[in-house]
Amino acid sequence: MVDGFVRVSGVPEEEALAELTRGVPMKRVAEVDEIATAILFAADPANSFMTGHALAVDGGVGAI
Repeated sequence: MVDGFVRVSGVPEEEALAELTRGVPMKRVAEVDEIATAILFAADPANSFMTGHALAVDGGVGAI
């Protein structure tokens, strides 16, 4: 998604990423392994009693 945004933005990558992360409290996009870790956490059998929870992996966007 990020690569696609940068490609269609028509501006240099650094400028496109700055625009994309302007509203993100952590001031960056997630790394692939950060998203994968959250997915693995939710899918882990050790979390079998966890139901109906929305796990925000958004760099703090949902907190503002």
